[in-house]
Amino acid sequence: MKRFLTKSVEVVTFVVGAFGGVFKVIAPPTTVAATFPLGITSFVMLIILMGISIAGPKKPNLAWFRVWLISGITFCVLAIAAAFLYSLSVDRFTYPHKSASVERRVCASPSYFTPDAQSQSAKFISQNTQPEDIVQDFPDGDTWTKEGIERSEDILLGSYMGLVLSIGTAIFCFLEASLILPKLL
Repeated sequence: MKRFLTKSVEVVTFVVGAFGGVFKVIAPPTTVAATFPLGITSFVMLIILMGISIAGPKKPNLAWFRVWLISGITFCVLAIAAAFLYSLSVDRFTYPHKSASVERRVCASPSYFTPDAQSQSAKFISQNTQPEDIVQDFPDGDTWTKEGIERSEDILLGSYMGLVLSIGTAIFCFLEASLILPKLL
């Protein structure tokens, strides 16, 4: 059990150390508040995966190796799909803030324009106006409804969590498979 816990801590330390900076850079804007839900979800995922690993056969066998390998491949494919989905979500539901090109703000679709923005929506749509240009025509916070922004934040958070969790699960599954393989040879 001590060896298993040590291995699990090493995996978490490796993932956070190697990829934590990347996850922080690509994280949704701070207004989305992704830290708490992502942290809790990551711990729940780790607990579930560790539970599955503990519940598995005590003697490694080929069937268990295949389960971990196929699971790892499946989550790797899911991670690739989640990366594309998250990238599309960021492009669609955020825009660069005028003062800092790195900082992004959350926006919503035109169906969530406030009444003031709705009155000018035909002009925005016909000119294919970008969100960063639309917000300049209205007082701060008076472009999209609160429901629209919350929906966009939920989509950003969900797609980001899907990306992080699928990557973490794929790494865990491949690690489990790699630990079984030498014992089978």
